[in-house]
Amino acid sequence: MRRLWLAGGLAMLAAVAACSSSPSPPASTLNSASTLACPARSGRCTAPGTVRWSVRLPGSASFEISTGQSILNYPAAGEEGIADFGGIPSRYLANVAVAPGLVLFQQPNRPVIEAIDPATGKRLWTTKLRTPRGFSPNTDVSGALSITLTVSGGLITAYDQADYLWWVLNPATGAASPPQKWVAYSQSSGGTLGQPGIYVLPASPSSVLMVNTLQVQDVDPVTGSVRWHAAVRPWTGEALIGDTLYLDNDPYNYNFSSKPNSSPTGTDTAIQRVDVGSGRLLPQLPLAADLRAEDGEVVQFAEDPGVLLVEAGGALARISPATGRAIWVYAAPTRTQGRAQPGPTTVPPTVEFLESGQVNGAAYPPPSPGTGTDIWRVLVVSLSTGQATPVDLGRAVPYGGAGINTGGEGGDGWNLYGSVLLAAAATKPQPAGAGGFSYTRLDGVDPQTGRVLWRGPVAADLYVLGETSSGPPLIIAESCAPSALSPDQSAAQGDQAFCNSERLYAINA
Repeated sequence: MRRLWLAGGLAMLAAVAACSSSPSPPASTLNSASTLACPARSGRCTAPGTVRWSVRLPGSASFEISTGQSILNYPAAGEEGIADFGGIPSRYLANVAVAPGLVLFQQPNRPVIEAIDPATGKRLWTTKLRTPRGFSPNTDVSGALSITLTVSGGLITAYDQADYLWWVLNPATGAASPPQKWVAYSQSSGGTLGQPGIYVLPASPSSVLMVNTLQVQDVDPVTGSVRWHAAVRPWTGEALIGDTLYLDNDPYNYNFSSKPNSSPTGTDTAIQRVDVGSGRLLPQLPLAADLRAEDGEVVQFAEDPGVLLVEAGGALARISPATGRAIWVYAAPTRTQGRAQPGPTTVPPTVEFLESGQVNGAAYPPPSPGTGTDIWRVLVVSLSTGQATPVDLGRAVPYGGAGINTGGEGGDGWNLYGSVLLAAAATKPQPAGAGGFSYTRLDGVDPQTGRVLWRGPVAADLYVLGETSSGPPLIIAESCAPSALSPDQSAAQGDQAFCNSERLYAINA
């Protein structure tokens, strides 16, 4: 479910437009309060770029950071109205999920889940997950217990991939089920259940689909009993539409090593289908010849969760869920960077591609948008018709690679949300007496003019986790407040420091 997430788009465009004729608000540091970062009756509480609230992440130990560091975008998975983000660096917050009315996070290295109100920062509930007798938190290679959080179908699921344990939580109260264990089955082909690629997909409040690289099983969330399981071929992308689960079929041929005298052809030829009511494997949908490629992948976007898409060979195709035939095919330009991302909230729904410019006609992308002989463009593709509308990025965008990042998670992360560019600017290192560190500021930029529409907070580091998609439009981020820094005497570089605790906070978009 890496691709199905709803970036809040720009429901806030009206607010931005209203403020565009007035000076941008000054950058503000993170407030140390645990709730609202500005007076509740202040008009600036809704001004773009203002820190609405910040919450200290409990359980954080002192750890080393590089000040002035910024990472924009950690998109992972979700569904309509939901965005889910992971991949936070070692010893930071293990996982965050943003859902309608909830921001969920795991306390670092502990089986404890907390929920806060995204509008106010108030804690709603805290739940310690029940663990089996003798449970000792296994750690991943980064040295932290990492629990994956998924919110879907009216359920929250928490999954410890190292121990194959999972829990179901009530979104209103946080009440958690007893721990359940993934049931590993051997495959008739000789393959076994592998740890990579395990997903928890709640299909309904009474049924949880658990999918790994070789099979799908339907589990009762209360008793943990397995209703059915079905063997599938390895896959990388999936879509859940109605009562059918769609999977691409072994696009990278993960299991080729078990076949004598074989080689990893990696060609995707069809779409697998599983009836989630019975577990019955349905006939595969063959792909057209021009969609059979090594990078073929089934894709689904929250903008229109009923649309089945395939990205392959630089093309995006809408596929009929019933026949597998292409309804339309959009051939992305050769200079497209990464894959598609959700577009602005529009009717009909759209997705976007980023096309780089050139340097004196060269094929390699320039170091920043708006340079070279060509201007970078955003291609807004209608999910209804497959028609693309180009939007040129202006030459005056002052942020270069910090503004648009084409090397994000999965190689498809970039930072244009509808018509606003999120850009990170690092300050110059301060004098030793003033802390001696550099800091990071988040700005909202008009990509067509390069004008700074609003200035966000100043912090020691910055990790943008995503945007909420319900309630007030907020950018959810993680950072170390300047007041939480202390010098690192053993640091090899002057920009390294100890952070006493990271904070989770919301910035008005």
